[in-house]
Amino acid sequence: MNTLQIETAPEFRRLERLFVDIFETHEEMTSQAARYALDLIQSRRAEGKQTVIGLIIGTTSVGIYREWIRAHREDGFDFSSVVVFNLGEYFPIQPDNLQSNARFLRENLLDSLNIPEDQIHLLRCDIGRAQVDKTCREYEKAIKAAGGIDLQLLEVGRLGHIGFNEPGTQPGTRTRLVTVDETTRKEAASDFFSEENVPEWAITMGMETIMESKEILLLAMGEGKATLTRKIMDNANRRNMICKGNLDFFKSCSLCFL
Repeated sequence: MNTLQIETAPEFRRLERLFVDIFETHEEMTSQAARYALDLIQSRRAEGKQTVIGLIIGTTSVGIYREWIRAHREDGFDFSSVVVFNLGEYFPIQPDNLQSNARFLRENLLDSLNIPEDQIHLLRCDIGRAQVDKTCREYEKAIKAAGGIDLQLLEVGRLGHIGFNEPGTQPGTRTRLVTVDETTRKEAASDFFSEENVPEWAITMGMETIMESKEILLLAMGEGKATLTRKIMDNANRRNMICKGNLDFFKSCSLCFL
């Protein structure tokens, strides 16, 4: 792992609040991210506090989740003080649907840990349109009641989207129903067996919700994210990124990539 030092890397000198770690392998990156979260959980538990974590889905997250499961099974790591929220979900979709984000999280993480069920918050998208606004408000209330998100995992999409927040999303947005971008639907087509089967809508945490997280781990993997990663780190290009690219909104954001 190479940690970029602000004083020795001219292209990063303006990013005084953005900590950047570069890893040579996917395994090293996800292992480090997983350990960071485990240390946070342990330190907060020692203080008698819960740890609220915002979860994501996808290839990058699987490595993190496998390490958490390993720590629980082999080291006896206790996750009972953890509260989780998921970043977004297609709408409408049943929670046990093969393509459901909720099912992904259950199968790849939650079913293998000892997080109490009442501390697991997954967006309900098996509801009617008339119930969406109420569901979104209740989700925001649940986050607030939990004390806010302590650590939010994020992975930037190929187009610069975060969750289902596409480039151009306003920074003041909260959890809400959004239209899924056409390119995003095309990328998801293989998972749904055809583009026609990909839902046209999704419910996602808004950028304001995300930016209120106490800490954020923003993950990027592979050559396909290289240009996008540079834009995130390049202050001159931030205006073209999501939320007008102003990552300075984040209280504490670490960028991990390989």
